[in-house]
Amino acid sequence: TSYVSASQLTATVPGTLLVNSGAAQVNVLNPAPGGGSSAVTQFLIVAPVSTTTTLSIAPVGPLAVGASYTVAVAVAASSGNGVPTGNVILAIGSATQTVALNASGIATFTGTAPAAAGSLSISAAYQGAAGFLASTSNTLKETLAAVATTTTLAASSQQSVLGAQVTLTASVTPASGTALPS
Repeated sequence: TSYVSASQLTATVPGTLLVNSGAAQVNVLNPAPGGGSSAVTQFLIVAPVSTTTTLSIAPVGPLAVGASYTVAVAVAASSGNGVPTGNVILAIGSATQTVALNASGIATFTGTAPAAAGSLSISAAYQGAAGFLASTSNTLKETLAAVATTTTLAASSQQSVLGAQVTLTASVTPASGTALPS
């Protein structure tokens, strides 16, 4: 309880005392002399809503090494009441990235796939916020595939005099229908 003025006090009820959901009633009793009792004030204690966190990635399918990808995380209230707010933590391989949810409860992140072939695990953890419980997503395991290429070699001259310089140029082009990572 804190003194504000001769006619006003404030009191804070610790969250540890608000353990059951439902209506709570509070009134103030001012002891004698000159005491009295205030009118009852009622407030509602609501239980936090459980959430579900889902994860998707684009493009779908194996990722080319070094290619760009976008992860979308959707966090929804299980009961359909309200839109969760706050942050999600993305775990992408051994790195983490904190991303804020937008007004629709969606967080997006665009990254670049590692430069080596193999696999990449991605998961998301919603941290929870006022009125919403934390939740975690499924884990996506993406295959990182090397891009098929064709390499051609060209010489500046088809013939050379002994001891003369020749310039060789190698050109790498992706297989039909694919793009080289940037």
